[in-house]
Amino acid sequence: MEQNSQQLIREQLEVNDILVQETAHLKRKFTEAREGTEAQCVICRDAKPSQAFVPCGHVCACSACWDVFAQTGGRKCPNCRRDVEFSFSVFIEPLTVDLRLHVLKIHQ
Repeated sequence: MEQNSQQLIREQLEVNDILVQETAHLKRKFTEAREGTEAQCVICRDAKPSQAFVPCGHVCACSACWDVFAQTGGRKCPNCRRDVEFSFSVFIEPLTVDLRLHVLKIHQ
């Protein structure tokens, strides 16, 4: 039992390290995107993108479109077609100078 607990803790720490690295990468990409024109979801072209994809780092689809897309078997980034290991919703506070990235939920 103790060995299983230790293994789970090690695995969770590895996942946490990966998430920290990916979050920093996605924050840089999202900040770069915000400096350009206002982004749109590449699927519906209506809503703002809010789904971040790992490992490619693209933030190019809204949550509603990605949920439907993922439920119908789509597991590739709509922008680059790379396999998506997991995705999560992101939110950037528009009125802050440092553009904080908030992880709202993780889809696996």
